[in-house]
Amino acid sequence: MPHSSGNFDVTRSAPSALTAARPTGADAVAYGASQVDDASLFGNRSGAELQVRGNPWKVIPFGPPQQLAVLDTKKPIETFELHVPPQAVKHKEGNLFQITATPKAAGEAPIKRAVLTDDKGAVRGLEVKNEKHLARALAEIPSFALSLFRTVFGDGVMQDEPERHHRVVSVAKGKGSAYQVQIERKNTLDGKWKAETVPLNNFGLRVPEANDPRRHDIVVAMYYLDRFQAA
Repeated sequence: MPHSSGNFDVTRSAPSALTAARPTGADAVAYGASQVDDASLFGNRSGAELQVRGNPWKVIPFGPPQQLAVLDTKKPIETFELHVPPQAVKHKEGNLFQITATPKAAGEAPIKRAVLTDDKGAVRGLEVKNEKHLARALAEIPSFALSLFRTVFGDGVMQDEPERHHRVVSVAKGKGSAYQVQIERKNTLDGKWKAETVPLNNFGLRVPEANDPRRHDIVVAMYYLDRFQAA
């Protein structure tokens, strides 16, 4: 499959035999209903229920260097066995699922990362560990950076040349959000740069500032994504 900017080129690993029954749609509601949206996360259910989608990898090519930025590792991807889920959870921000990279070397712990994509497979957000991981993801996953610029500057950025017109100036911990980034876009008509300081949650998604910096984080543990893993 040809690579598309910011997407992943993967050969899906064969599912391993599971001792427990495969989760059903009803199971997913029970596992993840507490975070279908912001209202339900904080105890005010809106009536929406969590939906389970089909295999997200049907439309997501997975390949270097983007996968290393998702995992935030410097080790060659060939040193890992990648495990992908048979299903994704339909979140209001996109398709939510977990990548597990198991080191081939014995005794090393697997790396697990939750990822959000749109229906075309472009990365919209990912579970980042810290500011350095977020900065790396914005630098090395084009669709992730483009999604951020689009939410800040509008659909016009789709006509830009990111290398010439987009800059990530700084990434830091936020005071009213998990992270805060300063980004700039160059106007294609007058050549002037416009800067914006943007609050982001733990998935690198734009959020409003709050008294609790983690108020708008996506709580991955609430979804029990391990229950949907292929291995």
